[in-house]
Amino acid sequence: MAAWPRTVVPISNTDFDVPGPQIARAQSGKVNVRATTQRGRTWTETYMLKVSDEDAKAFLAYVRATWRAGTSFDIVHRDYLTPNGSAEGTPLVKGANQTGSTIDVDGIAGTPGADWLLAGDIISFAGINCVYDVTADVTEAAGEATIPISPPIYTGGSPADDAAVTTTGVAVRAIIAEPPDWPDTSGDSADWGTLTVRFVETLE
Repeated sequence: MAAWPRTVVPISNTDFDVPGPQIARAQSGKVNVRATTQRGRTWTETYMLKVSDEDAKAFLAYVRATWRAGTSFDIVHRDYLTPNGSAEGTPLVKGANQTGSTIDVDGIAGTPGADWLLAGDIISFAGINCVYDVTADVTEAAGEATIPISPPIYTGGSPADDAAVTTTGVAVRAIIAEPPDWPDTSGDSADWGTLTVRFVETLE
């Protein structure tokens, strides 16, 4: 899978957003909330481009082609390049067919009892096109740990036994979610403009 190019670095990006619950409000004022099983995070990046620049033109051409074809790609969110925990070792999934809001791993390293991952870190598993939030601090114990995650792993979506666990540089499989907001320039030597692109995680 091709990676989103970083020849041009965004000047700003929003944090991850995720689908919320279905909310219905009755005339009485009662609010009914029903959890949804929808998954897939979204976020937006904004780039400042000098559109006459060679790298900027190449980047714009890539974005146009990717948007036109609906092509998916791997992209790393710049606020989640490294975890806040130590994330030492070579973590692997411990046992097949795990489902639910926790997953057991082994192959980790570090100081026993120390924070191996912290709440808010993100992880992914080899063979699974989904990125998971770590929902509570995780400590190392004899090379093993149980990681609390969101969204939960559903039946049929479990990583394999010994699947690699990625904790650093976690890539999101994504597509461009809607028409980009293209640069608007005067074309009279004032050829700087902003490009805004909204991404959505794709789990296929």
